[in-house]
Amino acid sequence: MRILTFDEWLEDQDEERTLDDLREEYLRYVERMERKLERRQLKKVERKDKK
Repeated sequence: MRILTFDEWLEDQDEERTLDDLREEYLRYVERMERKLERRQLKKVERKDKK
């Protein structure tokens, strides 16, 4: 899994929104994805610890 670039992410967004709104939404997307990746890493570490 990887975090999309702003341009990649923008392709899937509604064209009616302002650029400022889109930037804010992208920042929220990046934060969510970073948290998700962190949780995955933690789970991998926990699995290794159990072995």
